[in-house]
Amino acid sequence: MKTPLLLLFTLLTLSATAQTSVYHPFPESNAFWCGYEQWYDGSCDHTARFTTYFGTDTLINGFIYHKLIKSGYEYSSICGGGGYYYYPAIAIIRQDTLLHKVFMYDTSLARDTTFYDFNLVVGDTFR
Repeated sequence: MKTPLLLLFTLLTLSATAQTSVYHPFPESNAFWCGYEQWYDGSCDHTARFTTYFGTDTLINGFIYHKLIKSGYEYSSICGGGGYYYYPAIAIIRQDTLLHKVFMYDTSLARDTTFYDFNLVVGDTFR
């Protein structure tokens, strides 16, 4: 009984496929990321709970970019107080599905910079 089960398990393991090389596009809608930050500025501690999500689209140099919006709540247990905040565009990104890259528009340089490269593998050098 043990031999057929061992043989079945071995065959299933050898025939299993992984999805490590399958490209899954970066989400462009209905996606959000939740975060939590803590820091100390020398006099007060700060805690922030936030959500980053897609806002409106914008057209720059013929490409459609998606604005990433960040909003949340920040408070301090030492200094008291706190409140809600809203940043209308923390980043402006676009995806090139053929190159498997996500670009961020750098407003100070007025050009794209690589935000994420899905073609990178362990050992690659990234600039």
